[in-house]
Amino acid sequence: EVVYERERLYKNLKNIEERSNNKITFYKSKANFIFGRSVIKDDMKKLLEDKGILIRYFHDDSFRITVGSALENDLLVNIIEKAVLDVEEEYDKSITN
Repeated sequence: EVVYERERLYKNLKNIEERSNNKITFYKSKANFIFGRSVIKDDMKKLLEDKGILIRYFHDDSFRITVGSALENDLLVNIIEKAVLDVEEEYDKSITN
């Protein structure tokens, strides 16, 4: 089950990456976690922590997500997607004003 959930989580995160305009990158893993890098790590961290979700952050722009249950992973994906899209929306507003 962990392998299935890891692959499903990775697929959903890669979908966000493809729409992120290079703001976030995820790396395939054989372990029970997925490694990522993001220029919006701090924004994402705040949104996740506001929802009580903790992931492992490193000193640079990298982080590590432990694979959880389907429900936990879906919540995580939704929050990361919101962080990426909110930053995109703010950027779009700033260049049109």
